Amino acid sequence: MPIKILLADKSITIQKVVEMLFSGKEYEVLCVSDGETALSEAQRVIPDVVLVDIDLPRIDAYSFVSALNCVMAQRLVRMICPECKREAAADAELLEFSGLDPEQYGGRAWYEGAGCEHCHGTGYRGRAAVTEFLDLSPNIRQMIIERRPLPELQEAALAEGLVTLRQSALDAVFRGETTLKEINRVTFVD
Repeated sequence: MPIKILLADKSITIQKVVEMLFSGKEYEVLCVSDGETALSEAQRVIPDVVLVDIDLPRIDAYSFVSALNCVMAQRLVRMICPECKREAAADAELLEFSGLDPEQYGGRAWYEGAGCEHCHGTGYRGRAAVTEFLDLSPNIRQMIIERRPLPELQEAALAEGLVTLRQSALDAVFRGETTLKEINRVTFVD
């Protein structure tokens, strides 16, 4: 199933960035030229990713932020089959690729599914959501209205308790519910 991207900007530059970010993946881009259309299309299409330029002429930052209570991102990860779950090793290369220090995490217990009749030999059975939930506090709202740089917004959100999508996925791995390979498939290293 292709990744659905709603792009509220007809800029060729932004479209090229989208192509670069999702290269090698199947995706579908819906371009709209104004904020009002973007909001209605987001309800109709239910995209996986929304890219909005809040400088669009028909919607101002204050109106956009006032209409939001929160922002949530989610990904589905395959869960390790409980019938064939076994302890496994994670080599230094996989740990480094996953953004983890091999010295710190090398001795940890990791799990995988061996593959059985219950999971049709895949080692996975069922799916669960890993999520990132940003509550738009008055501070975050004000920073968006002031068009503060993204690193400042991220820092403020983390200080207010934001758990990133990647951290949520890592927590599922640490609980033995899924694998590093699976979360690397669906999330990016922070």
